[in-house]
Amino acid sequence: MTRRLVAAVLICVASSTLVAETPAFISNAVDAKGVRHSASEYHGKKPQWVIDAIHVVRPDYPLWDQRRGYQGLGVFRVRIDPTTGAAGDVTIVRSTGHTDLDRKSLLAFKQWRWKPGTWSQVDVPVVFVASGLVYFPSEADPFSNR
Repeated sequence: MTRRLVAAVLICVASSTLVAETPAFISNAVDAKGVRHSASEYHGKKPQWVIDAIHVVRPDYPLWDQRRGYQGLGVFRVRIDPTTGAAGDVTIVRSTGHTDLDRKSLLAFKQWRWKPGTWSQVDVPVVFVASGLVYFPSEADPFSNR
């Protein structure tokens, strides 16, 4: 019983530390005209590239990986076809530290879509925390307030 309590406390501390060290500047985008934008320009508000996302898929966080305690912060660069808004190539800018979590993120982000003619590239941060949550820093969270 004591071991479980200690493990639960450690998971909460590790998760909150991971979330706290997620810098806002890792969410960036390049618009269809080639101009680079940073989330820090929006002063805590949702950037336009998050608002313009019309189809988003949250990465899967397999129970097996959760039980192993796999967690991490990753950043994924999505190249977008400006004429269709469809995600093209997705590359890893910063690995989550776990191949399976990276793979799940790549698969999810390949399904994303934006309003056509708006963006050509978006960097998407994602955090996997041991409690089983997959979350995006608030300024890059396409799931909140939708």
